[in-house]
Amino acid sequence: MKNLEEFVLTLFDKEVISKAKELQSPNYSKEGVLDKIPIENYDISFRLYKTSEDIVNLEFLTFTNNRRFFEPIGYYQSDNIFLLNAFKNDYMNLKAKGLINHQVSFLTLEENAVIGAFSTHTVDIAIKMIKDFEKDGRPLNKLENYDNIFIANGLKCELLLCNEGYPQFFLDDAYNVKGHLGAYIPNSKGYSIEHSFLIKDDFKKLFDKELLTIFNVF
Repeated sequence: MKNLEEFVLTLFDKEVISKAKELQSPNYSKEGVLDKIPIENYDISFRLYKTSEDIVNLEFLTFTNNRRFFEPIGYYQSDNIFLLNAFKNDYMNLKAKGLINHQVSFLTLEENAVIGAFSTHTVDIAIKMIKDFEKDGRPLNKLENYDNIFIANGLKCELLLCNEGYPQFFLDDAYNVKGHLGAYIPNSKGYSIEHSFLIKDDFKKLFDKELLTIFNVF
């Protein structure tokens, strides 16, 4: 069984769902901890993390470029289970095999795109683009040489250098979502991460749910 399938199965595990409901209780407390429950499943370290009154994320610990962070798989909100797009195909495969019989809710295309745009994986690609562009002397007549096409949160995405020489995040044209969603701008402290005005509401909502991993590294 693939790791991604194990992640999805853990989201729908009866014991994990029961613990998530415990954590949703306003009076939950265990050894002084009010918002987290560690979970070990399939030899993988997960945690349930309460981000608001009725929302509990299921996350797994991962590493990239000497940074640690918890990657969200989905979340529980009241009696509903939400799954991020990165795991949708695995959920459909498991359901077709009869290994999952729970219904699930999916986020919108735009919400999943915002999660992809502000993931640690995407920002790592953007930082490499910035470094390569700077190393090559900022050749503004060759911006297209630095373009990156990749998958983020299960969506086909592009990082393109704009005329000012910094990366902007776009969805593939096939999704028919116009304009860039995010930008990664070098400055004296390294870089800043900016979101488009067009997605400000989705950005705030997903930031508050702590689903944007670049802001959760430690």
